[in-house]
Parts: sequence; C-alpha cells; structure tokens
Amino acid sequence: MSQQVSEDCPLKDISLASIPAFPAVALRVLDLVSQDDADFVLLVREISSDATLSAQVLRLANSALFRYEVSTIQQAVMLLGAQRVQSLVMSVAMRNYSRAALRTEAFQRCWQHTIATAVLSREIAAAAGVRLLALTHFSPRYFGPELLDEARAVFAATVAPRDFDVIEVPFAERGEPQLIRKGARPPREASDLPAPAA
Repeated sequence: MSQQVSEDCPLKDISLASIPAFPAVALRVLDLVSQDDADFVLLVREISSDATLSAQVLRLANSALFRYEVSTIQQAVMLLGAQRVQSLVMSVAMRNYSRAALRTEAFQRCWQHTIATAVLSREIAAAAGVRLLALTHFSPRYFGPELLDEARAVFAATVAPRDFDVIEVPFAERGEPQLIRKGARPPREASDLPAPAA
C-alpha cells in the first residue's frame, strides 16, 4: 500500500537528492569495525585512504592518553582497538558531514522534523507513564555508549536489548519493567560446559 504525503507535511517538497551523502569511507570503516571477524588489513587500508580520518586516528593514538609514539595507521589501529576507532570515525564523519549538510535547507528542515518527533515522543511517553524505553533495530555501525548516554539524558530508564535479551514487564503492583540479559537463552547443561583446567 503506498502512502500519500499530506499537503501540510513540512517535508513534502524536500528533495533528498539535495542532501549530501554520508562519507562513503566512514560507512565502510564503520561496517568493518562492527563485524566480529573484521579484516584488519582492509580496515587500515580504508582509514589510510582518507587524509582527514588518518590524521585524526594518528592524533588520538599519539595523545597523552596512550603515551606511545605511533607513526603508522596500522600501529594506531592496533593501539586504539575497534571500539575507539568506531567512535572516532563516527565523530569525525558526523562533524564533517554536518558542516556540509547543514548548509542545505532540506537538511535543516529534516533535522527540525527529527528533533520535533523526538520531543513529541518524549512528551507522549511521559503522559502515558512509560517506565522503560527499549532502543531496538539500530544498525551496529551507529551504536556505542554515546547512543545510550544521549537517550538517558532525556529518559533515564533506557536500555538497549541485544540478541537473546528479554524485557520483563510485570503487573504494575509487582515492580518495574527490567532488562534481563540473555534471558531467552536456554540454560547450559553441566555437560555442555568446558572441563576445568587441570
């Protein structure tokens, strides 16, 4: 079923073609670091292909935080690890992207609509007495501690369930909803557990 955009919708005449694309290198790097078996050589090659990204990775690796002298992207990625690389790439890419995108009227209007939607969602949740916010269906390339921190700044009782997690929602008089990590995974039998080292 096709959906019609109403005449009074603030985004009805926005052309998405006028909004610049998110940096392709950043998307490829974020995709790589989100994989459990990330190709380290390919990751280093992708970061090295972008001068700004390379400079920022080397700058962080050579900062007082680590106290090492690093001269190559390969050394920097090994030192920083996947999670720091992911956060840094997302930060650099968003900063560069937003500078270009915010100059377009289309992006400004989309951004205003997004903020308005978030604020209205918060108000509806408060009016309905929502006690737990569960963030689901987000891409792993955009997920990090920052996402939960931002959400909790608006709604403190926020969780991000993962595979096999369960959200238990008891009757109101029996307590608050809660996230149970790995709650849907069947318990392991003693025979399934590895034998202790001798």
